[in-house]
Formats: sequence, structure tokens, C-alpha cells
Amino acid sequence: MSRKTWLMAALMAIAMIAVTIAGCSGTTEKGSTLSGRDIFDPQRFSMAVYNVTMDDGSSVSWHDFQVITHPGEPEGDRLTSVSFQKNVSTRADTMISADRRKTVSVLITSINQTNVQINGGQLSFNMTVLDDAWNSLDDTYQPAGTANVSTPAGMYDSCHVYGGNKTLYFGNASSDIRVLYYMHPSSPVPVLYTLEGPTGLYTYTLQSVYLPGDNDSTPGRVIQAFFDDLDNGRPESAFNYLVTYDAVNGGFVSPDEATNRQYLENMNRTYGLGDESFRVQYVDAGAPEPGVTQAGYHTPVVPWASVHYQVGNMYAYRLDGSFYMVDLNGHWKIIV
Repeated sequence: MSRKTWLMAALMAIAMIAVTIAGCSGTTEKGSTLSGRDIFDPQRFSMAVYNVTMDDGSSVSWHDFQVITHPGEPEGDRLTSVSFQKNVSTRADTMISADRRKTVSVLITSINQTNVQINGGQLSFNMTVLDDAWNSLDDTYQPAGTANVSTPAGMYDSCHVYGGNKTLYFGNASSDIRVLYYMHPSSPVPVLYTLEGPTGLYTYTLQSVYLPGDNDSTPGRVIQAFFDDLDNGRPESAFNYLVTYDAVNGGFVSPDEATNRQYLENMNRTYGLGDESFRVQYVDAGAPEPGVTQAGYHTPVVPWASVHYQVGNMYAYRLDGSFYMVDLNGHWKIIV
């Protein structure tokens, strides 16, 4: 397959896009509107996973969407959002200022099969996550009633619904969409949101959400945190998610020093800063499968799939694997 770089048409226009919301200007009483700053606040959660359904009137398709937070980085809080379907994916690393007033910068990575394109810099508007709703920090949404919502993440009664009409401008063309966010006090992110426009209806349904500091309450969350640490140059932190079985004492312990040294050497070589090092586009953990039992511990095997790429050759690779894992007092670990 050719290595010619590829970028979706929507991303070709993103640097030029200007977003306006009809009927949402002016000062409003606190609580009467929803601010774009509060939809995905990186201080309020660590990761959210959605399933996206797209209905264009003649067919229905699905893909997954993740939002991962990295609060307290040097420039402010970072939001990583990625839409993916096997080898086709788009990721945005959005840096938001510490006062949450502006988007400092954004790095967009788009991959189709093995072809990679990376765009970066300051956008012309305050985007948050890279999804079809085009939410900005300074957007506002008006109350639009209440609703009961059932999702894989739970049942949410009496959700507050907020809506906004937006006109998206792409050069000389424009597109009108209607966005609805379903918010519930028990969730730090929307439990559901929809947008309706010329291309059809998009529905984002919450699959799971994790509170701040929660990196290991489920197998899927710890796998994501492990690769996230590697991708961000923190192999020592990633090592803390690993355990080995101590047959003498019949329990799980941290790997020994020799294993630690070999691990750090391998990870620094694989995920270092050189052109030949790998970057992580996304990781998707599957459902736990039956594993084995050791000394009374159930250790399921958890499959995962990912797309990695090398900056040096702008080439992407699909990597699949599985981890045996164990729950130690509510904290999941990867067994090595």
C-alpha cells in the first residue's frame, strides 16, 4: 500500500473553521445554560468511553470514541480525544490553559491503514475534543427539557438536556447542525449527546467513565493507563502496573530489580524520543476472558488492540495482544 499521507476532509478544514451558535450570546443567570467549558472538564474525570452511532437515513454505522485527561501539565490541562474504527482513526491532543479560557494548542494525528498525517498549532477557535459536535470552550447551550437515559454505563433518570444550534463554516461553505447534551449530576461527562445535520444523526452513548485519579479500577482502564504512560515518556510509572507471581509466598509482587532494568531498557528504546520510536494512536481493551486461578486469585486474560506509528517514517502499525491480569484489593495489575 502507498505511504502517501492522508487526512479526512473534515480535518482539512478544521484549521479554518469558525463556529457560531445561534441564540446563545449575552450574559445568562448561573445554571440557566450549559457552558462548553463544563462538558469535558479535565479536572472532573480521567477517562470516558463512548459508542458513536451514525444514521444517514439509509444505513447505520458505529465507531468508538475516547476522551482521556492529562491535568496539570506545564501549559495547563490536556484532553486527548480519539475516534477509531480498526485502522482508521483521528486523534487530537488539545492543550487547554490553566484558567480554562482558551485552547493553547492542538496536535491532530490522522491515520488510515498505514498512512499517517500530523498537524499542529493554534486553531482559530477554542475546540475541546475532536468530535462531530464541534464543542468550544466558549460555547453555551440552552435548557431543552429533561429525559431518562439508559446507557451501558448506567440508568440516568431526570437528565437535564441542553441544546444549541450551530453553523459550521468551511471556507465558503456552511453547515447547520443541532446539538443536544444530556447531563446528570452523578456523571462528570455527558451520559448521551446527539447532533443532527445534513449528513444524518450522530448519537454518542456513554460506555464508561472514570473519576479523577482512577487509573486501575478495571482491566480496560489500567491497560489504557499503562500505554498512556509509555507514550508520554513515563516508563517508571507504567512499571507500577506490573506484577509477577511469587510461587514461594503464594502471592503477587512487583517484578525484581533485574526485570525492572530490562523493562526500562526495552521501553526507553521502543517509546523513546528518537525518530524510530513508537507513538500510541489509541488502545482498545476488550472484555475479560476466562483465565487461570493461582493461589486463589482469578487471573482473566484481557485482549487489546492498538494502532502505533513511527514519526520517522510516518508509518502506522496495528498491534494486538493480551494480558493476564489480577485484581489486588480493587486495583488491577498486569501480570508479567
